[in-house]
Amino acid sequence: MPVSDAANVRDDIGAKVPYIRYEAENGTVVGGQVVGPNRTIGDLAGEASGRRAVKLNNLGDSVQWIATAPANSLVVRYCIPDSDDGVGLDATLSFFCQRCKKRHHRINFET
Repeated sequence: MPVSDAANVRDDIGAKVPYIRYEAENGTVVGGQVVGPNRTIGDLAGEASGRRAVKLNNLGDSVQWIATAPANSLVVRYCIPDSDDGVGLDATLSFFCQRCKKRHHRINFET
């Protein structure tokens, strides 16, 4: 789906809200993998709002959108799988606006 259609999500899912929702799978996915749709409990796509999701496994994988209106906030839902040894994983999530890095967020999850 083209970037300009990223906000084109079904409006009959979830609560009626006064903001624009962008779903990762509707953005431009660079290097990542769109998974789903499915309704499998415990599966990444099965637990996602639209039953599809994007896996970003490698450095440089990304999802891009072009905002359809001015914005003053950003909410990101993400998950990091458990490590094989159960200790947890570290990851980095970076945010860019017009190709300029705005935020670099270190994520640490311990099981």
